[in-house]
Amino acid sequence: MRILICDDNVEIINQLESYIRKYFSANKAPMPEIVSYQCGDDVLEKEESVDFAFLDVEMPGRNGIFTGKYLMDAKIAIPAPSARDLSTTFTH
Repeated sequence: MRILICDDNVEIINQLESYIRKYFSANKAPMPEIVSYQCGDDVLEKEESVDFAFLDVEMPGRNGIFTGKYLMDAKIAIPAPSARDLSTTFTH
């Protein structure tokens, strides 16, 4: 499994990576490959295949909405809610 995280805030990326690793470890599931980017433009230029994507909505360059639509239309990934929204959910 390959999981993509795209957020312009490195702290959010690190926190989501931690949540993902803890989840897979706690469930004794194979650890996925996690790739991260800080802007949607890099995702569009470099990604060809991911299974799941966490996208921030507001980022420099291409935002998460545009990036998510591209990933879905190109059948590259299934985007999740924004990384920032999930980070807030998990910490409260």
